[in-house]
This record gives sequence, structure tokens and C-alpha cells, in this order.
Amino acid sequence: MMKKIFIGILFLFALLPGVKAANDSIFVQLKSGEVLAYEYLEHDTVSVNERYIHVNDTMFHSAYVSRIVFSREMLKQNSGVQFVAFKLRATDAANESLMGRTFTADIDDLASADTLRFNIPYLTTFKLAPYFVANSQKVKVSIDGREIVSVDSIVDFTNPVKMKLEYEGGGTREYVIVIKNSGLPIVVIDTDGRRLINSKTEWAERSTMVVYNADGSVNFDSGTDYMNIRGRGNSTWSYSKKPYNIKLNAKKSILGMPKHKRWCLLANYIDRTLMRNAVAFELARMTSMDWTPNGRFVELVLNGEPVGNYYLCEAIRIDKNRVNINEMSPYAISGEDITGGYILELDSYYDAEWKFKTSYYRMPVNVKQPDDEDMNSYQHSYIKDYYNKAERELYNGSVEGFAQYVDMNSLIDWYLLNEAIYNPELNHPKSSYMHKDKNGKLFMGPAWDHDWETFTPHSSLKNHNSMWFGALFSHPEFKQMVKERWKVLKGPFTSISRYIEELRESNRASWEFNNKLWPKISNSVNGDTSLPYDAAVDRLKSAFLNRVNSLNSIINSW
Repeated sequence: MMKKIFIGILFLFALLPGVKAANDSIFVQLKSGEVLAYEYLEHDTVSVNERYIHVNDTMFHSAYVSRIVFSREMLKQNSGVQFVAFKLRATDAANESLMGRTFTADIDDLASADTLRFNIPYLTTFKLAPYFVANSQKVKVSIDGREIVSVDSIVDFTNPVKMKLEYEGGGTREYVIVIKNSGLPIVVIDTDGRRLINSKTEWAERSTMVVYNADGSVNFDSGTDYMNIRGRGNSTWSYSKKPYNIKLNAKKSILGMPKHKRWCLLANYIDRTLMRNAVAFELARMTSMDWTPNGRFVELVLNGEPVGNYYLCEAIRIDKNRVNINEMSPYAISGEDITGGYILELDSYYDAEWKFKTSYYRMPVNVKQPDDEDMNSYQHSYIKDYYNKAERELYNGSVEGFAQYVDMNSLIDWYLLNEAIYNPELNHPKSSYMHKDKNGKLFMGPAWDHDWETFTPHSSLKNHNSMWFGALFSHPEFKQMVKERWKVLKGPFTSISRYIEELRESNRASWEFNNKLWPKISNSVNGDTSLPYDAAVDRLKSAFLNRVNSLNSIINSW
């Protein structure tokens, strides 16, 4: 029974073309003629008790193995019973492929280690097959009294397990085996036929998505309902790490977030910390803005390939669980029915189907909802006219008249949020959202797109002359309103340090894996591309807290 543990396991010395070191040895594991694994091991001596085995066309370290020499005497060590080598195989094809790409092990010395830690970032099932070799053929390996056979036995590593080695002569050794993924949920998406996603307008339909909790349990499975995915973003779509829009075929909750069909996967490619958008959203939740997208950091596996850390969040849509305003009928053409709801985006890309430039401040207004196919010319004329009436009041010097059309509390809070994080997008403007309910005013928000130059060290005002704010700040009463509101928001804003630290730790392992996939950031606008993780996070946090202090001095001087 002891011998069957070692059937097909050989400890080998390899003579490889181009390898000069005489003491380089290889452990090779074979099963049914297939090479399952090999790794370098080093020994002080090379046995002269040799047999020759030919393994043709087997790639190893960029060289072909033309001749392998092995000796069982090499297995006999003087340090007692122990593992000579220990690795893991997945029990399903998907995980086996991922483990092959991302597998790492924190083992310095099998001879002295008591705990073997393995980090496998995209692991969705912890039922794995260990394969190992010990330094004696006369050893029994067991877990909870159950004998484990290398390669053939399947072990559940959801929780740490103790593996016991018992030598026939009475010696024993125990190892604690700890298997971890990154600790984040894992989103696995496969398109139909694994077609490439290369469009922002065309949906890859009949795709599937499974969302796993970090413990491997399933949180969401599109199943035969399928889902759709396409690219998203403007400048972000040009980067090598792509962002995506998701549309389910039925409203579903994902990772505890309220039910909906529409979701986004933000890549955060240019953000060394990965957390700029999430931190900005958390700050936005401290303001009076109606709704801010919820999100969760996840690992993304797309068509079998790991693509790194993503922020799965709610898309901006009219819904009782999102922007909770009236959803207009496509047939609304007059009266109060036409007064809302609308979601508008000020964006200089100016690429929406329904859009207009305002008459007084030349704002590029893109209508995001109603959707293109549901919008009509009457609604377009109404919202354009409403917007121009508001601007006309401000242009003529009346803040009070402007406030009849625009909610000033949300406008001031939105301004202070973007000024506090040093968001330059308002100066184009880009990604600046507002919404209008039925019979209601224009409200600013939701907050969106905060990864460009934000949370960087700057002490002066950035947005006081953007959009309408140059005109508004010329009025002392508006300055006073901003000053009074800042007194309320400053305290909550400075409390963000705790949230940043929570994200730092929860994303730490994932950041390491993401950094291996995307080690170089092609855009250096945030100024932290060369920094290690903790230094980048420290810089983000200190830049924000210092900026809050700078703003406090500026605003209180008014």
C-alpha cells in the first residue's frame, strides 16, 4: 500500500541542452506516460546509480528534455521524514488552466517549514488534488486519518488542513496546508464561442456569467438566461486593460447589491491604487446627492483568461433602486408628462444620439435617458428649453432665478466633492451627470469617473471657473452658501481614512496579481505609476487630507 503512493513518481537528474550547472536536478512526476510537473531541486552530489529514460519533445525551461537520469537513492535524505516536493492540481479544466497561469507558493524550505501557503488568485473551487514526493518510499500521508494518494486523491482545502507523514519506522511529521485566493469575489464571463469583445456599441449576446464568493460558493449564475457584454468608456476603452458594460436578461442582485439588469466593470487601469473611483463614491455618499453607485472589487476571468482586478458597480440608470425618478413613456409629448425624468451628461465627447449645446454657456449636453429608441423630439425640445431658461437667469446675473431651475444644495455638494478630490473633468466638462424628475428641478449627480488626476497633491482651486461656477462665484451669496456647506462636509470628508485603509487591506493580494498582469501603466497622469502599492495608497490618502486642509483655508478666507 505504501508503494502505490509513489507509482509514477520519479526523482530525476536532468541532462538538459544548455544547462551547465552539474548540481541542477529535476523532480519529474509522471502518470500514464504524461509529465504532470517538474521543478528544479538542488543537491550537493549526483548519484552514479543511473538509468536512462527518454522523454521526447517535452518542453522544460525553454529547452527540450532529450535525456533524463534518475536515482531513487537521491530520495534518501538525512533530515527525517518530510516532503521533497508538494504541489497542487485543480480537479476541473477551468481552474487547472488558471492555476497554471497564476499559481504561486510561499514556501522557502520544505525541510524546515511547518506551514505550506499557496496563493491561487482566481481559484473558485478548493477541492484540489495534491501531488507530492516524500524522502522515503515507506511513508503514509494522511488527512484526518484518511490516506492520501499523490495525484489521485481529492482534498477540500476550503479551510487549512493538517497533512501527516508517518514513516514505517515510527517517525512522523505534520504540515499545515493553507490555500487562499485573493479574498475577492471572482467574476467568470464567457462569450458565445469565446468571441472577442471589440465594440462599445454591439453586445456580445448569449454570453454567460458566474459570480463566485471568495469561499467558492456561487453568488450569481446567469445560466441559460444568458447575459450580454460590450466595451464601454471613451479614453478608458483605448487602454490595454478594457472596461465593460453588462446587461442581464432579467433584473438580478449581484454581491448583495439591489436587483437590476445593467452593470459596469471598471478596469481602473491608470490608477495605481485601484481605489480612486471607490473612494470618490464613498465621499459622494456623505453628500446630499440622491444616489451614488454601489460597487464591489472583484477578480475578472474573461473567456478563460485572468484579466485582473475590476470594480463591478451599478450603472447609472433610472430605477427605484438607482436614480429614483419617473421613467417617461416614449409617447409623452406634452404637459407634465414631458417634464421628467431625464438623465443628462455634460461631456465634451458630445457623442450621444440626442444632444444639444446650451445657448449661453455652450455646455455639451448628452441625453442618457430616456434611451435613444424611447426619446422623441418633443422631449428633446423640452429639456433643451428648460436648460436654456436656467442658464439665461444666471447669464443675466440672477442666482435666485437660476435656483428656480437647479437644486443648489446638490450643485454645491457636487462642486465641493469634485474640488476636494481635485477632479479636472469639470473643466471640459466630461462625465458630469445631472437628472431631472417629473415636475422637478435639475439635480447634480450621480458622481462618476474619478480616476484621472484625482487625489493628487494640489493646494489651489481647480474648478471655480468651470461650467457655471465662474458666474456663480462672482456672487457673494453663492460664496457664502458654499462656505456654510463646507463646514458641514469637512468633518465627514476627513473620516475617509478608515475606508481607504479597509480597501488597502482587502485589495492587497489582488493588487499583487493585477500588477503582474499589468505591470506598466501607459498613462502617468496620476503621478504614481512607479510606486509600490503601499506608497501609492499613502500618497493618495495624504494628498486628499492635505487638500481638505488647503480648501479649508481658502474657503474660510472668503
